[in-house]
Amino acid sequence: MVYFYQNEIRRFFDKYIELFFREYKQNLLKYKKILRERNALLKEQNPSKKEIRIWDDFFIKYAEKVIDSRKKFVEEINLEINKYYQKIFNKKLNVKIKYDSNYKRKKFKDNLKRDLERQTTQTGPHRDKYRIIFNKKKLKVSASQGQMKSFILSFILVVVEKIMKDVSNNVFLLLDDVLAELDSKRKKAIFNIIKNFDMQCFFTVVDDKFFKKRESYYIKIKNGVIEGNNG
Repeated sequence: MVYFYQNEIRRFFDKYIELFFREYKQNLLKYKKILRERNALLKEQNPSKKEIRIWDDFFIKYAEKVIDSRKKFVEEINLEINKYYQKIFNKKLNVKIKYDSNYKRKKFKDNLKRDLERQTTQTGPHRDKYRIIFNKKKLKVSASQGQMKSFILSFILVVVEKIMKDVSNNVFLLLDDVLAELDSKRKKAIFNIIKNFDMQCFFTVVDDKFFKKRESYYIKIKNGVIEGNNG
């Protein structure tokens, strides 16, 4: 089993969201700075509610910008992820990402008393959660290697397609041992999808038999030394 924590999952998605929303990275950095300042005030011995409320106006502004970008990104990914999952795994599963935010402006404003008692901000994008749904069932915090690999492969392919469409055609992809434990049909499906993208892709593999049968340039490395290649 593989264990994933929500802070790691948020960081995972943040890296990709900033590729498509130009202001996202700056909005997220500003939000985190405001959150730190607000939490520092909450921890003071006699915190000033007036000062906290000043920070709250900035908090609301950037929290809602971050949440809006996250929602849009997940919606766009969910439109395409099933297409690639079915091409690779030949299964009609309803795979999607569910984005859960505990933030609502009124709830945030009404929570000041509780935040003061707990000395930390209880509501906001720093508490958001992402869920992976397979056929209407949530994957638990612990998921099998196969489940997570199938999701991540499908997700990456959607992201690559979006980058080539919305950001740049000058793209190359590095896939680190993603073909391990996949049967030949699934390997072939991935290979064909990437060929249709018309871009450079680098695979790192332990077993090179699959690539020897195809028109691909490969380099063999043993004990850190290049032994030879087919080009």
